[in-house]
Amino acid sequence: MSGPAADSFLSIPPAGQPPASATGEAGGSPVDAPDPARSCAAAQEELAALHFKRGNLLREQGRLDDAAAAFGEALACRPEFAEAWLNLGHLCELRDRPAKAIAAYWQALVFDPTLPEAHLNLGNVLFKTGRLVAALASYRAALRARPDYPEAWVNLGNVLQLQDHLDPAAEAYERALAIRPGYAEAHVNLGKIHRARNQLDPALAACRRALALDPELPQAHVNEAMVGFR
Repeated sequence: MSGPAADSFLSIPPAGQPPASATGEAGGSPVDAPDPARSCAAAQEELAALHFKRGNLLREQGRLDDAAAAFGEALACRPEFAEAWLNLGHLCELRDRPAKAIAAYWQALVFDPTLPEAHLNLGNVLFKTGRLVAALASYRAALRARPDYPEAWVNLGNVLQLQDHLDPAAEAYERALAIRPGYAEAHVNLGKIHRARNQLDPALAACRRALALDPELPQAHVNEAMVGFR
């Protein structure tokens, strides 16, 4: 995810205009002097944005350690940069450091409690480490922040299905598909619920829809085979 570009606060006058004088215009009232603190803060924001962009490029190149260092430099310039905490957390996940990932996602949420990606990613780490109740809360928080978030609906459905709450799980997958009809994983998981209810025709139809959307989706092949031989 790309973060917002940092604002630029330039003190250079527009081309073709003379610099403003210290006495201002007709009346000679003095103008405010430049605020050094504001100029410094703007420079730090711009530098943080540059480190953030560099971190994203390094991550795309697979240089995860260098990317993490770049995001760390962004945060040294701007500690409240929630998107940098988010991406640092994702790198911690990729490097199999779940505790550090959780800490980074929490930091992102301290500075931006409505950042839906941070809630989703936090939920994913909690899910992978077996903390389903906490994961469920994170997915619901992601959906409060962004109700049209199909990944959050699918992951919410996954937790509910593991807890054997099939009706709300099915509803979650259907909400995901209403937002993104071509979401193959949502079709697969809805097919699982049909299969659990012994509704074999709808289960097979859901798997085939998933395969039509993504022929390489392994779970869809498995589910189709299980339905076909039941």
